[in-house]
Amino acid sequence: MGVKIFFSSLFPLSESDKYLLDSLKDLEEYEQLSKLIRQKKAWFTIKTFGISIFDDGEYIQVNSHDENLNNFIEQVNNKLKLKGQVEHFKRVSTSLFDTLKEYLAPELLGLDYLKESIILQLFSREGIHVAIVSDPGLIGKDFLDAVINIAPISSYYKGGDIPYSGSIAFSGRELYKGLLPLVNNGIFALENLNMMTKIEKSNLYSAIDKNYIIQEKGDFKYKYDANVKVLATAIPVGGKFARTFEQMKKQIPFDSFLIGKFHLVYLISEMDKIGLKKIPKKVNINIDKKLNNNDIEFIRNYIKYADSIYEVNISKDYEDQLLDYINELKRKQYKCLLDINPKLGTSLIRLAKASARMELRNNIELKDIEKAKEILKDSLGL
Repeated sequence: MGVKIFFSSLFPLSESDKYLLDSLKDLEEYEQLSKLIRQKKAWFTIKTFGISIFDDGEYIQVNSHDENLNNFIEQVNNKLKLKGQVEHFKRVSTSLFDTLKEYLAPELLGLDYLKESIILQLFSREGIHVAIVSDPGLIGKDFLDAVINIAPISSYYKGGDIPYSGSIAFSGRELYKGLLPLVNNGIFALENLNMMTKIEKSNLYSAIDKNYIIQEKGDFKYKYDANVKVLATAIPVGGKFARTFEQMKKQIPFDSFLIGKFHLVYLISEMDKIGLKKIPKKVNINIDKKLNNNDIEFIRNYIKYADSIYEVNISKDYEDQLLDYINELKRKQYKCLLDINPKLGTSLIRLAKASARMELRNNIELKDIEKAKEILKDSLGL
């Protein structure tokens, strides 16, 4: 140790350095970092995340002029930024839901429950699949774009496009992944669900039901994980929804088998009809509700953290309560354009789990149950 370093290590730390070091005692590199700070070979700075959707948060970073310490400093700073993020995640966990609703397709007023279902889809580890059937040019693409913008993992595909890249593809002798395997554990944003070919649907069904895709090439079979959460849009048969209940039923652009793959199906028209949701025209009133790049990074990191940490449990009492609610809805089947099927029980449980995970909780609470009920009820037009 040089004389200068030896004497500098004898000087007491400043109050701020002492406070910051004390807050980092759980860090694996604490002893080495403490030594560097005392020797004046490194120093602390405070940075902010630069987010605009919440009160901004701060995190600690370490600086040094010694190039030999670059790798160590980078390693420590990555951990410190993550530590600061996690602390801020917990501070905003109970307000995140309402905030995201304001910033998800802000140019569209109303449709709060649809926005809520899409937000919970982002936090669903088990997978929530959502389909939107709307009059042409109304709202579908807006939501696909909004979700792709904030999802940590996402891909976009337009049904019927050639070549189909939703499965595994071959180029000469080389095998490469298509969109479904590439978006494993992410959002598959699908435009024109009603225009998908038979082969496209087959691959989509495999991803939804089995969470993997199998592709055969000669004597070989290739299996790739494709645990996706599907957000799909479609338009009614004939273009726009008609005016009568019976006519509208005939305009649903896919059969009951395909509908049964989705946990939530929204039917949206310019007209306010039974079983349909009316939406006003796009407005500029919320044009200032824009996410900056730091906001997007923060949201993506929040979703990844919640997904990796929080395994959500549901009590038997709550499960029974949700199943009782399905039976209650069945008695109102005559009011619905879509069939009320047993899968809706799964829908409710997954919505409730996603709600708890979004608030960084391991257990479902009554408010998660009520939120799930209201979202499902709204999607059925009740």
